[in-house]
Amino acid sequence: MEQFKHEKTEQNKERNKDTLTEREASIIKMAAKGMSNNEIAEQLHLSVRTIESHLGTIFNKFGVGSRIEAVIEALRSSLFTLDELD
Repeated sequence: MEQFKHEKTEQNKERNKDTLTEREASIIKMAAKGMSNNEIAEQLHLSVRTIESHLGTIFNKFGVGSRIEAVIEALRSSLFTLDELD
């Protein structure tokens, strides 16, 4: 039963990765570049609260609890490569 739960969670995570919006994908890429929420908000002409909301949605879709975990999941799912972060 425990293995089934793990497989189900992994399937949901995979499915949710495919559902990141274009905006969410750009925000997680900026976060991966080391930009702060303030810097991302300024560049996209959005409020910091909006960036925080997008990151929360990304965390939920990836099934993670931190910015670092979200970046790792984005890399694993090939949303971008390390070379693209230069």
